[in-house]
Amino acid sequence: MTREEKALLDMIAYTEGTLGVSNNGYDVVYGTPYKIIAGWTPDTKIVHGCWGTDSTAAGRYQFLCKTWKGGTAEKPGPNLPMTKENQDKRGLELINRRLGSIDKTSLVSDKNVFLKALNLLSPEWESIPIGTNDFLNNKKENNVAGYSYYKSNNKTYKPSRNSVDKCYEVYKTALKKY
Repeated sequence: MTREEKALLDMIAYTEGTLGVSNNGYDVVYGTPYKIIAGWTPDTKIVHGCWGTDSTAAGRYQFLCKTWKGGTAEKPGPNLPMTKENQDKRGLELINRRLGSIDKTSLVSDKNVFLKALNLLSPEWESIPIGTNDFLNNKKENNVAGYSYYKSNNKTYKPSRNSVDKCYEVYKTALKKY
């Protein structure tokens, strides 16, 4: 795993609120307050339990049950153990699928590339804000930088709980760590 990938994973864990929680978020289940998966270890045999009624989000990157398992409702994918390695691997699969050919080494040197990366990642993780004002203009939507890609229950876009600038700062700080 490259240092840029590790920094992106840390940034996602930050936006999801799991960075530094319990076992650095790997054993966290969505809730207020978070619930901790009893008996979790880095090489656990525990699989995604599709916990919760409000959300099935679990793990460091708050994977929804269907995202973790992959596949479709008709043909679900495997429910792998929620090990540290598997969570990082699945997180990177989602990042790479979303970012495609973006050069990850330019994310810190070119903030515009980082903002484009936020645009591409925001549909995968609700907590990641849209990076640029023009992201959805081609869809004639009223969505701007700093807002969530997703609409609230009243069908309006909502400001993200994370700022674009804070995401960039967390990414740069994590990159220095690696």
